[in-house]
Amino acid sequence: MATESSLQAKLVQLCTKAGILAYKMRSPSRSGVPDLLLMHAGYCIFIEVKSPNGTGRLSPLQVRTHEQLESFGMSVHVVSDAATGERLINEFAGLRPAGGYHTAD
Repeated sequence: MATESSLQAKLVQLCTKAGILAYKMRSPSRSGVPDLLLMHAGYCIFIEVKSPNGTGRLSPLQVRTHEQLESFGMSVHVVSDAATGERLINEFAGLRPAGGYHTAD
């Protein structure tokens, strides 16, 4: 049976193949942060990985953290199966480069 960690590893592998930079998120000072930060073409999205067997649920703290990130214009997704993750990653990989913020040299 697939586990949350195996699903997360699969998503990171798909990101690597698609040219997307994927970071595993850990915040020692703040709980509830999504599992993955994906970056591509000047955009970023967050992914919360939940168990593929259907037992994973967002905690109230995770819900509040996701809402806070979204209030800052961030995109947060909950993924609990490989097919959904693959569709999301393929869609994200297809984005055209954003203008981005650049500092003067």
